[in-house]
Amino acid sequence: LHALPASGKSILSSFVVNHLLEKSFCVYYFFRFGDQSKRLLSTCLRTIAFQIAEQLPQFCHALKEVRFSTKTLEKIDATTLWEKVFVGVLFQMRFTTTVYCVIDALDESDHPQLLVELMQQIPSTSPIKVLLVSRQTPELTSTFDRISIVVPVVYLPLENTKEDIQIYVNKEVQYMHAPPEFKSQIVGKLVASAMGNFLWVSLALVEVMKCNTQEDLDEIIGGIPSGMEQLYQRMERTIIEKTRPRDRTLGQTILTWAACSRRPLILGELAQALYPEFSLILDLKFTISRVCGQFVVIDSNDQLVMVHQTARDHIIATNSALAVNVPEGHERIFTKCISVLEEKQ
Repeated sequence: LHALPASGKSILSSFVVNHLLEKSFCVYYFFRFGDQSKRLLSTCLRTIAFQIAEQLPQFCHALKEVRFSTKTLEKIDATTLWEKVFVGVLFQMRFTTTVYCVIDALDESDHPQLLVELMQQIPSTSPIKVLLVSRQTPELTSTFDRISIVVPVVYLPLENTKEDIQIYVNKEVQYMHAPPEFKSQIVGKLVASAMGNFLWVSLALVEVMKCNTQEDLDEIIGGIPSGMEQLYQRMERTIIEKTRPRDRTLGQTILTWAACSRRPLILGELAQALYPEFSLILDLKFTISRVCGQFVVIDSNDQLVMVHQTARDHIIATNSALAVNVPEGHERIFTKCISVLEEKQ
């Protein structure tokens, strides 16, 4: 299944997984570009093998008999792992239970084409069904075109998400203190402007929920661009125009850590990374929202993450004061890590 960015693919994948877990044998993996360990194909295969072993006792038992060249599976490359664990063990077993496997954000994997090639090796007689979910990329589009003769390939058109977006917006605006007709206008205008993009709607709602009058609503809706790239540019200009030079420098530094770190930082780690260039920050969460806008979010684990892969793509391609130069960003992170190690001696 492939679709445009921010069209709700991961939410759909989560729904499918939860639905299957209620009544079936389901394993899953979500690639994440912002976390280096979560974009490795080998990590995906190890995770899936572990989940299968948890639910299929004979597979777990058989794995204990396999001899590997290293003591830990973490150091085995994806191809070897596939041959040893899946081809050599799982596909040699006879079991009647259907195993459903959902793999999301294939495009954020380090080797997406290789994963598709490996999945094609699953024996047709094996009761294993795989759903691959991905953004559209030229490489993957051609890959799926080649296999579409034997594997169903589905594109999720924008109009299919319109009803879902309307449900989402309806739910959000019900908490707004406004007359029903005012809420109805908000829903209608946002759904019409969203073009099937959930991320656009969620970012636009933040602005719309601040409206107090009809004039405010017309101004906000009229000022929000319809495309993600245009919306990011508007967010960028707003931050630059409404913050002081030192705050813009702080925002650019935080965005650098978010875009270039090997894995997401928790707030305590980010505070340490910013010190002493930026000394004690009284409320780091509030400061991040003020100097970085909606380019980053703090997740449920208090980790700093880019709001979406498209936001990272924009911030490393722009030439504004918030731009992140990836090579310079890695050098800055490396220098900071070395300085912290030297302090500990």
